[in-house]
Formats: sequence, C-alpha cells, structure tokens
Amino acid sequence: MHMQKERIDIVVSNTGEKPANRVRRQCSMSRGRPQVVIRGAENRDETTNTQREGKMRIWSLHPKYLDAKGLVALWREALLALKVLQGGTRGYRNHPQLQRFREQLDPVRAVALYLREVRQEALARGYRFDAEKIPDVAAHPEPIPVASGQVEYEWEHLLRKLARRDPDRAVRHAAVMTPEVHPLFRIVPGPVAGWERP
Repeated sequence: MHMQKERIDIVVSNTGEKPANRVRRQCSMSRGRPQVVIRGAENRDETTNTQREGKMRIWSLHPKYLDAKGLVALWREALLALKVLQGGTRGYRNHPQLQRFREQLDPVRAVALYLREVRQEALARGYRFDAEKIPDVAAHPEPIPVASGQVEYEWEHLLRKLARRDPDRAVRHAAVMTPEVHPLFRIVPGPVAGWERP
C-alpha cells in the first residue's frame, strides 16, 4: 500500500518575508513522520557548541518554542552568561550576546530573571533545573526592547535547527506568524540587532 508523505519546505532567504510565509506544504506521509526539507541554508553553520566563542545563543524568543536539546543548551549558556557578568570567568567577557544585558542598570539581575523564566519552562516539561543556581533578585522594572527584525531572524534560525533536530516540532511551529518573546523582552520596530552575528 502506497502511503502519502507530507513534505514541508522551509525556504530561507533574505527577502524580509516572514518565515511562516515561506513554508509550503505538499501532501504526503511516510512512516507517520513528515519530511522537512531546508532550502537556502545549505552553507550555514548550525553548530551550537559553547566551547567555540561566538556560538553562544541567548534567545529573545520564548523558551516554549525550543526542543529539549535547545532548552538545556539555553539553560547552560544563560548560566555561563551569568557567571561572566558576575566576574566568575575570563572567557566570553566581550561576547556580543551579552551586550543587551550589559546595557541594563543591573546586568546580573537581568540574566537572573531570564534564567528564572527558562527554569519555569523546564518545570512545565517535567525537567529539573536547579533553582539554587539563580540569584534571588527583584523583578525587572520594565521589559528590555528587542527589535522585530531580530525576532524574525531568530525565528528563522530556530526553524532551521528544529527541522534537523525535531521535525515534528518544526512542522507545528511553521504556522506561527508572530512568535512570542521571552517575558523579559518586548518587541519594538527595528532591524536585526547590531550585536547579532549572522
């Protein structure tokens, strides 16, 4: 019996069009799992090794969109960011992903609040992230602005990662037109951040 296969093409481009608008579905099903094909990202390095400075990723996106591997990686990398801002390590001091946190009146508090939300997402999934690693801080006075262009860039970047690591999750997210951001941030009009390294 020939079974149909669902093919999801995630087309990556620099046209400015939202990622969800570049997703094309073609009917079919094979072994109950959709086939996810990524176009336009063949030459992009998707390595996420924090041992290579420049690959740290502190997502602006809400952590609920991450797969298990991505959520664990975010926890570890945000903890590393906290350690850097506390002066606990000499590495990563000038990492561009830390710039927006350094711009806050209390960078340590900002990262601690970021970690708090990541842990909440982990708890919702049944994971056990150690709360003792997060400093006890007061709430942030107001959300940190993040440009809409940065959010779109990160969303496209995440979809590519999920297409490789968790195709089912990538398919579910493909219909999201405007992704939510981490509660520490608020979206404002603007391009990709200057500290981002595409």
